[in-house]
Amino acid sequence: MEFKEIISQVTKVYKDRSEDLERKKQLWIQEVNKLYDEIGNWLDEYIQSGDIIVDFDRLKFAECEEFMMNISMMYLFFGSTEGPSVIFEPTGINVVGAFGKIDLYFRGHKEDSVFLLLTENKSHWEIWKSRKQEENIKKLTKESFEELIGEWLKRWTDI
Repeated sequence: MEFKEIISQVTKVYKDRSEDLERKKQLWIQEVNKLYDEIGNWLDEYIQSGDIIVDFDRLKFAECEEFMMNISMMYLFFGSTEGPSVIFEPTGINVVGAFGKIDLYFRGHKEDSVFLLLTENKSHWEIWKSRKQEENIKKLTKESFEELIGEWLKRWTDI
């Protein structure tokens, strides 16, 4: 193989990878925002009554500038902005075995966080309690989300 052919092949491979990465970034942004909308729909009754307050803030860390500009951390405050809260912190698409990951935790208890993993085929989100979990993986649904948040509220609040 001549040098010219080698350069041509390397260029094609890395150009394709770059284009694929850009598609993945845009899909990740779309999927995170879609999840936030879905969570808002699940909790709409509580949001409308003022029992849950939803707020957003800039990501503290991100894999790339597009994520910093287009994805936020989502906060769910219970009772008031001074009350307990749950934080969604998207970490990105550099995840082995999944398309992307969001850390989900109760404020003040990040060490007990769970991971929301978007499956590789992007068909649904899963709740993982550790990176090595192999069984009892739950699909993220309204019911599994309410169960998790309910457990945290019982454990870490005065109810």
